[in-house]
Amino acid sequence: MFRKQAVHVTCNIPSQDQIHRRTRVGLLCKEMYDLDPARILQETSSENIFVWLKTLENVDADANRSKKNYRNVATNGLIRSIEVADADTALALHSVGHATYCRAPPKVEQNLVASLLRGTGMGCGQYDPSGESNISLGRGEVETFISTSGHVTDWHYDFQENFTIQLSGTKRWSFMQGTIVDPLRGCTPHYAAPEAVESQLKAAYLFDRKFVFGKPNPPVTARGEGQSILVKPGDVLYFPAGMWHKVEVIEPGVSINISLMATNYACAISQAIYHFLYKDPRFRQPIINSSTDNAIEHLQKLMTDLPGIMQQLSGRNGEGAQYILPPALQFPP
Repeated sequence: MFRKQAVHVTCNIPSQDQIHRRTRVGLLCKEMYDLDPARILQETSSENIFVWLKTLENVDADANRSKKNYRNVATNGLIRSIEVADADTALALHSVGHATYCRAPPKVEQNLVASLLRGTGMGCGQYDPSGESNISLGRGEVETFISTSGHVTDWHYDFQENFTIQLSGTKRWSFMQGTIVDPLRGCTPHYAAPEAVESQLKAAYLFDRKFVFGKPNPPVTARGEGQSILVKPGDVLYFPAGMWHKVEVIEPGVSINISLMATNYACAISQAIYHFLYKDPRFRQPIINSSTDNAIEHLQKLMTDLPGIMQQLSGRNGEGAQYILPPALQFPP
């Protein structure tokens, strides 16, 4: 099921709800300062706290389409996100109805990310909490969402593998299967942030030239019928990268989302080729195009030699993969 479909772990026996919640998330709630918004915001791993401003109603449609006004209003159905540097300001905005999110406290984040990377095998279970390692294949973060009444996060998809744990409150999640497998970027039409459109479309076009930026549109950008579930306190939800989802707050509360990422094979192989080519002085030459140096001719000669170089990298007995991914990187430290 991992990386293939969403999974919802819940309890459908009303008399067992409280036991279910205490069993699954009781200790985690303690680590999250008993879900006190002030403490959560104060102890975050984030440099800045994100605040989602409430949608303005009855905004003039023409003004919404104006690029000049796009940044100045929260348009219907879109989220305007701002970054706040201090916890007190974020808490004040939250207290008047604006949802907030930030990284979880370092201890919570490191324990959850390390455990899930090991359990799933993402990045071979490698993890460096400092983010300074050049060889760690896995990485992740834990976002804390402090929701407010009526908040809606409209349709979008992410490029990470996601595990959500509902600590308090209730949300309605809706899903649709996406058409892009292992996306390089997310697709976030729910944000009032037009600067993200170009880079997200470029990434999507690598897989599907017919991709259209916007909400899921079967069969162009989504497949099958959508499904909705209620996620209650104590529930755990997993959904893979590239799956469209929409989240509606039914009852305000706190949830955390563990996002997992890993180096992909294209990156690992291309980095190995990069270093392998540096051994040859012809590839180390600077690109020069002049009356005496024809850059295209030199480049063509190098490209003609690439199959033979790739064969060397692969090894006579197929041992090249071990060079790129040695035993020390195949398992968690």
